[in-house]
Amino acid sequence: MIRLLAAGLVFAVTAGFAPADDKDKPTAEKFVGLWKLVKSSEDLPKGLEATLEATKDGKFVMKVAFDDNKLEMTGTWKLDGNKLTVEYADGPEKGKKETMEITKLTDDEFATLDEKKKKDEFKKVKK
Repeated sequence: MIRLLAAGLVFAVTAGFAPADDKDKPTAEKFVGLWKLVKSSEDLPKGLEATLEATKDGKFVMKVAFDDNKLEMTGTWKLDGNKLTVEYADGPEKGKKETMEITKLTDDEFATLDEKKKKDEFKKVKK
């Protein structure tokens, strides 16, 4: 009887800490689109512009521009729960695989926290 009560108590306590309903869960549908980097915890050069375009087929194009320098990288992405994994197909990061936590993903904003605790925030670009 005590085990049954303990099990019921554990269930009641953990149910109170269950994740918010599925509408708050990151989804591929919300992630697909063109995003602009608006804030980073890393010191970035003033005037740097970066965009990330994620497509339905699991591919991405990242463009970075600073002064007269421009860089474009492509690769693939995969979303598993709140974990975003990207793998670069070209550019200086070619072959690198990176996994980060999506800490926020709405129709208009998303934010990530990477393995080095770097935070990035993006806003969706309206086409």
